[in-house]
Amino acid sequence: MKKVSFLALLIAVTIFSMVADGFATPYTFDSDNEGWVSFNVTLDDYEKIPTTGSPAAWGTEADGNGYIYLEATPNLRQRPYSIGTTNGYDKWGDLNGKKLVSDFKKIGDDFQTMAGSDPTIRWVIADTDTVKYGKGTWYVSKLAVSPKLNDLTNVWTTYSMEMTADNFFLWPHGVNANSGSPATFEQVLSNYKYVGFTILSSAADDSGFGGEYDSNHVWSYPDYGAYSTGTNSIFAVDNIKAAPVPEPSTILLMGIGVIGLVGIKTRTKKS
Repeated sequence: MKKVSFLALLIAVTIFSMVADGFATPYTFDSDNEGWVSFNVTLDDYEKIPTTGSPAAWGTEADGNGYIYLEATPNLRQRPYSIGTTNGYDKWGDLNGKKLVSDFKKIGDDFQTMAGSDPTIRWVIADTDTVKYGKGTWYVSKLAVSPKLNDLTNVWTTYSMEMTADNFFLWPHGVNANSGSPATFEQVLSNYKYVGFTILSSAADDSGFGGEYDSNHVWSYPDYGAYSTGTNSIFAVDNIKAAPVPEPSTILLMGIGVIGLVGIKTRTKKS
């Protein structure tokens, strides 16, 4: 009897620990942008992406709910590209065996890429916080598992991405050529310095996106970022969290079932 009770207690403690881990504090952005940053593709004498981000834009809704966002205008040479954080590891820790869950919505007009195709929302994770060619190892979610930005509506919708190697590809333009072999996806998940979302074209495949000279002989990145097809377009993000796979609710139900079986076994022995 004591052995069975101890087993049930051990199972309960394990389940509680796993469920508690699944309800780690999310980024809710209710009071500010919580340190998130954003990047734009900008034109000087050629198109470029800054190596360090600017504070992410932050807004509130009528009910006081806060969120962060990327905002696009019809200006093709000032396109929002990425939004992310360099302090995700401090909040979530190792992401192996987890998934990222977040709420998205689109406000205003549709987006368009300079490549001429619908933009997609890609999850991105890297072992560096410097957005620069040849720095660190970057992984980006594959086209097949990444939602199209223009499919979003002005109603919050929850999306999730399992952090598995099958869902991501190695970003060839982000591999540090001086470091030898790039880090594996699992290694990056346990030692990441940047995690977030980026807007990329759906025209190219998952081998990466390069730059090219446009018709005015200006070096550009047509697959990077997006502009507004109208007056103003906003990609809003909220309630970002890391959750174990399976979900805590599933773990809890399984645990209750196991404890129930232990109890049935105990009653059977008594009878």
